[in-house]
Amino acid sequence: MSPDAAGVAGTFRVGWGLRPDTPAVAVREAEGMRTVSRTVTDGGDVPLAGRSTTWSAHAAAVWSFAFAAMSFYWAAGGEVGSGTFGGTIESVRESGWFVALVWFTGALKAAGGLLALALVRPWGARFPRKLLLLASTAAGGVLAGYALLNLGARALQAVGVLATPASMYSAAAWWHLLLWDPWFLAGGVLFLLAAWHGRGRAAVGAATP
Repeated sequence: MSPDAAGVAGTFRVGWGLRPDTPAVAVREAEGMRTVSRTVTDGGDVPLAGRSTTWSAHAAAVWSFAFAAMSFYWAAGGEVGSGTFGGTIESVRESGWFVALVWFTGALKAAGGLLALALVRPWGARFPRKLLLLASTAAGGVLAGYALLNLGARALQAVGVLATPASMYSAAAWWHLLLWDPWFLAGGVLFLLAAWHGRGRAAVGAATP
């Protein structure tokens, strides 16, 4: 490469936030992915992506914190929305063990929100990247799998392949079909997307010194 060309390439690298001596392959990956590695104020090089690939993690966090807020509200004795659960839960919702369980699930959902944020926020670099990606993938798989199994069973019942139990004609069953199953599916998709986008950012970050 001629001195003039090297100077232009070095200027391009600096413009992207990369060091002038960054290998050309890393520059090409950074250009293609619109992703760079920059030094954050609290120390360390953390792979950060453009907003086009971080929206899924932020959306998963919002989903998780909203779901956690619902659980905390119901655990504290809130009544709004409690009729959407079905007769089985309604019969035990005043029990001490069940209230404790709802508090625990609320905390678990809030932890899921922190997990999603750890994929895209600088403080997430304190945790092993592979562990964060694995946990996000597992959470997404469980949520999406639960929703798809329920929706699949209801579809088979609708076409007569499976017998429809009497409980499926209740109002709570319609709440599950129209609200809770799609809600769980949305959360699962968001966590899976967050993990997918996170893998892409980690790959580019690893290639960029």
